[in-house]
Amino acid sequence: MSTPLVAALLLGVAAYFTALNADLPIVRNALLNAQIAERLWAHGMRLWTVCSDPALVFNKPCGFGTLAAPWVAALGVNRGIVWTSFLGGVLFLASSWYFLRHFNSRFGLTSSALPLELGLCFLNPLLVDQFWSGYSDALYSAGFLFSFVALDRLVRVPAALGGALALFGAFVFSSLMKHGTVVLIPLELTYLACHVPQLRELWRTRRVQVLALGAALLASALFLLIGRLGYNPLLNLVSNKNQLNGEVNYAMNVKEVGVFLFITLGSWVGLLPFVRARRADAALLSVAVLNAALLTLYKGSTYNARYYIALLPFLAPYLTRAYLGVSSRHLRSLWLASFLALNVTAIVFFNQRTLYRSMTSALPGFNFGATGYLDSLRMGDHLEALDSLESVNRELPFQGKLFYISSYYGQGGVGVFAEAGFLRSDLRIAYVENSAEARALATPGDHAYYPPPFAPEPDSEMTRLNDRLYIIR
Repeated sequence: MSTPLVAALLLGVAAYFTALNADLPIVRNALLNAQIAERLWAHGMRLWTVCSDPALVFNKPCGFGTLAAPWVAALGVNRGIVWTSFLGGVLFLASSWYFLRHFNSRFGLTSSALPLELGLCFLNPLLVDQFWSGYSDALYSAGFLFSFVALDRLVRVPAALGGALALFGAFVFSSLMKHGTVVLIPLELTYLACHVPQLRELWRTRRVQVLALGAALLASALFLLIGRLGYNPLLNLVSNKNQLNGEVNYAMNVKEVGVFLFITLGSWVGLLPFVRARRADAALLSVAVLNAALLTLYKGSTYNARYYIALLPFLAPYLTRAYLGVSSRHLRSLWLASFLALNVTAIVFFNQRTLYRSMTSALPGFNFGATGYLDSLRMGDHLEALDSLESVNRELPFQGKLFYISSYYGQGGVGVFAEAGFLRSDLRIAYVENSAEARALATPGDHAYYPPPFAPEPDSEMTRLNDRLYIIR
C-alpha cells in the first residue's frame, strides 16, 4: 500500500471516531481549552492580553485556544474543541510523515517503509483518542518532531537563516501548545553532542550557520525564561514555579511508560529487545531514551501516557528495521497480523461507547478511569459526564436550583456544559468550589452536582441521588 493511501486510511479511522464521539461532553483540560478559546474570541483575538494573564488561561498555554477560537465560534463550544484536536492530529500525522521521510535513510530504510511506520505510530487507541480528546498533545508533538528535522538540517546541510528561524518557530509553537518544551533544550543539546564532528566541520566551512543555530537555541531558552519572569506576552510561566515541586512516584511513572508502549505498539513490544542502534542513527535513540527518562522525573507524568506520544515516530524506524530483519516471512506476517488484530480491537473498544461500557462492566475490578494507568484513554470520563448531566436534567424540577461544585483549576469548566446544551436552559445554576459554599447559599431541596473526574465530597446532610448528584437538606 502507498504512503498516501495508508495516511488517508488512518485519517479516515480517526475522522470516523471523532464524528462518532463529537456529541460527548468534553472533559478535564478540554474544558479549560474551551474557556480560553472563548476568552480569546471575546478579546478580539488579542493574544498578548489573554495569554499573558495566568488567571484568564488557568496557567495553561493558549495556543490550542487560539486555534480553536474560530471553530468554537462556528461550531459551538463542544464540537469546536473536538474538531480542533482532530486538526491537531492531522498536523501530527503530517509532521510524523515529514520526520520519518527525512530520517529513514539513516536506518537504511526506503520510502516503502513509510506506510508501516505511520501505522505503528497512529493505529492504536491512544492516538485515535487524541484526535477527538480536545487536548493539545498532538499539536505539541507535531512541533516537537519538526524541531528535530530543522535541527538536523542545520547540522548536516547548508542552510540559510530560515533554518534557524524554523527551529525557533517550532519551539515557540510547541511552547504555546503545552508546558514541557523545557525538555526540548537538553534534548537538542544531546542531539548536537552526537554530531560534534559535523559541527566542527560546519564551524570551519559555514561559521555563520553554527552561530545561527546557537542563536536559535539561545532564543528558545530566553523565550521560556522571559515567560518565567512574567514578561512574555504570549506565555506567562510565573504561576508554574512550583510545578516541579512535590514528591515524584518514580516507580509508577516508569510503569506508565511500559503501559504506553503496550497500548500503542501492541504485539510489537516484543520487537523492542531486537532494536539495535548504529552510528548513523544512535542520536535519535539517545534523544528518545532521554526524553522518556526526563518525563518520568516529572510528577505530572503519573497516569499520563499521552505525554509520550512524540516518542512513537522516534521508535518506528528502529522497530521497522528490526521487523524487516526477521528472516522468516511467515513470522513477519504473523507479527503484523497480531499487531493489526490487537490494535484495531483496542481502538474499537476504547473509542466506541457501547463496546466500552460492555468491556468495563465485564471487568468491574479493573480501573479504567481517572488515576489509573489507562487514564489517558478518556472514554470513561466522557460517558460519566454524559450520564451525570443527563441525570441532572432528569431529576431536577423546572427552574430547579443546581449548585455546580468544582474547584478544578479554580473556575475551570464553569459554564461550558450549560453553554454546550448539556444542561437544561431553565435550570438556575450557581458555580461554587466546595460543599460549604453551596450549603451557605442553598435552601432545602436544592441540588448539588459534582462533575467528573474527581470524587464528590458532599456534607453529611446531603442526600445521594447518584454518584454525582445530591439533594441539599
